[in-house]
Order: sequence, then C-alpha cells, then structure tokens
Amino acid sequence: MPECIFCEDGDLPADTEECPDCCRKPFSGMYFDKEQYARAKALEEAGNVIDAWELLHEEFRSHGDRDHFDDPMVDELETKLHELFLRHSSLAERRLVVYEERMSMERFWGHFASERTLKEGMKSMIRIEREDLAEELIYIHHGINAQGTYPRLEGPDENDVKSYMALVKNEMKEE
Repeated sequence: MPECIFCEDGDLPADTEECPDCCRKPFSGMYFDKEQYARAKALEEAGNVIDAWELLHEEFRSHGDRDHFDDPMVDELETKLHELFLRHSSLAERRLVVYEERMSMERFWGHFASERTLKEGMKSMIRIEREDLAEELIYIHHGINAQGTYPRLEGPDENDVKSYMALVKNEMKEE
C-alpha cells in the first residue's frame, strides 16, 4: 500500500484524502491542479512564453519547498519546464535558475549537488550555444557544494573551468 509523502506513514489505502498522522494530503500530486498544464499550453500558444514558464516554475518551486517536498511532482514539473525550454531557447537563463534550484535541493536532501545535474545542465546550454551559461553552472555547482561540506567532494571548481568544459564537450561527442 502507498505511504504518505510527508510523514512516510505506510499502508494507507489508495483513496485516502488526508493522512491520519500528519493531516496532509498524503500522495504525490494531490496539491497540484492539472489544469495548470492546459493554462501553460494556452499561454505558450498565445505567444506568452515567459508567462507559461512562470506559471510552471511557480508550481515547481511550490512542490520543491523543503517543508512540503513532493519529489515526483518536482520531477514532472522540471520535465515540463525543460520541454518548454527545448522549444524556446530564449528561456536559457530561466532554465539555468531551475538547474541551480535543483542542485540546491540535492544539496539540502543529499548533502551535495550532483555532478549528473551539472553535466545535464551544461550539455543543455552548450547545445544552444550558450557556453557562458554552461560555465556559470560550474561556478554555481562549486558554490553550492562548498557550503561547509566536509570532506569536499571531487568535482570542478573555479580553477578548472576550461578543462571541465572540454571534458563535457568530449562526452557529448561520444553520445
């Protein structure tokens, strides 16, 4: 049986509307209005790409809140934001912010920002010829991981930006 995403109370019936332990809606997506996707699509089709982004980004941030974290919804919303970015590369700087927020979430929940997220973000930026943003992600990643974590994790820092850029570009050629 499913468990509450907030207090991890197990064995809840699938039709549970409120967790008996924490009094919250217990399952992923229960706080999300699926009509938001239709609203975002309509905004995009009307040429209001920034408004569509902001609508989805607000949902992403809401579901990624540390007190009410809904991991499956965060993943779903990040995917929707990435798809919007792929259709509109002018959103690159906004996408960079989402990568930064994702790495901050990883740092909070797992004690470090993953190199996988860093590389994914760098590759996305390199593909649209925004190497400046790919480099900025390295600095962001290093800054997040240098926040008092000991021992320091292996990974790029401000001293090896160029060599790390070359490494990621080589990986892209091999894909």
